[in-house]
Amino acid sequence: MAQGDFRADLFHRPSGVTLHVPALAARRGDIPRLFRHFLIEASRRHDLPVPALTALTLARLQSHDWPGNLRELRQFAEGIASGVSAFAMGGQTGDPGFTEMVASYEAEILRRSLRLTGGNASRAMAGLRLPRKTFYDKLARHGIRPRDFRPN
Repeated sequence: MAQGDFRADLFHRPSGVTLHVPALAARRGDIPRLFRHFLIEASRRHDLPVPALTALTLARLQSHDWPGNLRELRQFAEGIASGVSAFAMGGQTGDPGFTEMVASYEAEILRRSLRLTGGNASRAMAGLRLPRKTFYDKLARHGIRPRDFRPN
């Protein structure tokens, strides 16, 4: 504004608009498309071919909660594009083994059920046909809290 490049009357108008953007974990359907975009972008920037996605990479995209949101997803895509991520090298040291993959899949099933039920543990247990103790033991093992899936 001081340099005359921006109109003073327009400066204050955007401040009245508040946008709520949900966390990436709440928009799981967007993750594959966003990842693909970041992967292509990173591959072009480094002048590398776009790598094929391994089953392990796809499993990671589906099971991870992405607490770092877009920044974390973008960094993961950078690692895959440049080939420095263990996930890009399918089967080499650093990749999760069978037990870790099953645990990751189990955690994703629990999260999905809680998302679908709006964090209602009783309905999630019923839908998964799990006894109460088993359900809560699994939640504790994965650090999952039903309240995190309840609408605000």
